[in-house]
Amino acid sequence: MGHMHGKGTLQLGREGQNYYTGDFIMNIPFGKGRRQYASGNLYEGMWVNGKRHGYGVFSWSNGNGEYLGQWENGVQNGHGVHIWYIIRAEESQYALRNYYEGNFLDGRRNGYGTFYYSSGTKYIGEWKADQKHGK
Repeated sequence: MGHMHGKGTLQLGREGQNYYTGDFIMNIPFGKGRRQYASGNLYEGMWVNGKRHGYGVFSWSNGNGEYLGQWENGVQNGHGVHIWYIIRAEESQYALRNYYEGNFLDGRRNGYGTFYYSSGTKYIGEWKADQKHGK
């Protein structure tokens, strides 16, 4: 049996609900690709050895959030933006949202970053393990 090499699609469950489509090397997602999870969550971006690695966008199926930024070995590492959508105001086409832009380590806010609250206030400074850390 041959190995997938180049572009292709791998069905991982019910057709159209759980799949990877993109670049492969020796049956492993490697390069640019799109992964639709059974939960409805979606990742589109770079892959290395079957893991999210490099720049990519992850969207949660419930519509409540998205992450745009760097990944390393399947987790958020490096610079990124994590958006939490709160509600959509009736008179506006835009959702209210909180978002963080800055550094991540092991999937958590870590290092320098800015958290923007939907109220208009913001925190600029250091973070450690998802917590504000410093003045």
